[in-house]
Amino acid sequence: NPYPQGMRCQKCLEMGHWSYECKGKRKYVHRSSRTVQLNKALKQKELEHIM
Repeated sequence: NPYPQGMRCQKCLEMGHWSYECKGKRKYVHRSSRTVQLNKALKQKELEHIM
């Protein structure tokens, strides 16, 4: 099947085409930095330990 029905393009995040066929602009996906994620996990563990 040359056209992916349920697949999402990894570049523009639209449905129905492959990333290498993409003519759209790259979408910016905001993600927390690894440091922020680790600090959040440490804080959560601290809170659980206190209670």
